[in-house]
Amino acid sequence: MTTKARVKILIDVVMMLLLFAVMAYPMTGEALHKWLGISLFLLFLVHHILNLKWYQSVPKGKYTAVRWIHCFINAMLFISMIVLMVSGFLLSSLAYDLNIHAGLFSRKLHMLSASWGYILMSAHIGLHWGMFLGLMRKRIKRRVPRIATYLFCVFSVVYGICEAATRQFFLKMFWMLDYAFYDFGEPVILFMIDYAFTMIAFACLAYYAIKLPRKSLAKKKGQ
Repeated sequence: MTTKARVKILIDVVMMLLLFAVMAYPMTGEALHKWLGISLFLLFLVHHILNLKWYQSVPKGKYTAVRWIHCFINAMLFISMIVLMVSGFLLSSLAYDLNIHAGLFSRKLHMLSASWGYILMSAHIGLHWGMFLGLMRKRIKRRVPRIATYLFCVFSVVYGICEAATRQFFLKMFWMLDYAFYDFGEPVILFMIDYAFTMIAFACLAYYAIKLPRKSLAKKKGQ
């Protein structure tokens, strides 16, 4: 593996950890939340700079169902992150000092972009899950039974979607919530488990969304 590839993987892992921390607003507080958000956005920009070749390849070649899924998720994630940063600025003290008062609109926009951003970044991870599985298989000699993997995925999807609904993800994503209510006394470990399974759920859905069309295409070629 090249040094550049290692750096890209490291940045992706740090971004994933920062994403957890940013979503944990009740535990971090406003000041730390702001700096964590800025750090995440800067790494997001670095991530795109390191993947400029992907942008150069967008207008080239044939578009299959899998490639359309990749492009759609990546484009929506990019938009979500830009809106997230802009809405975060509108909620900051700097915007207030500049006499910019977006009020409820910026709060709802921030909740909407954060929720979409989390789900889309989870899906983005799922698009590259095959690469991570390949790296894990090289390091783990004993293979996990296929049925165990499927059962874990099914459990994760059911549990993760239920938790996303319980934590009002879908209300925020579709502009149906004015204010978010947090449990400031919630144990950190419970928060991490629920958000981890939410991430795994949408990563699994994205992974199989591209795996099934690939299998179907491979069968057609084999006929």
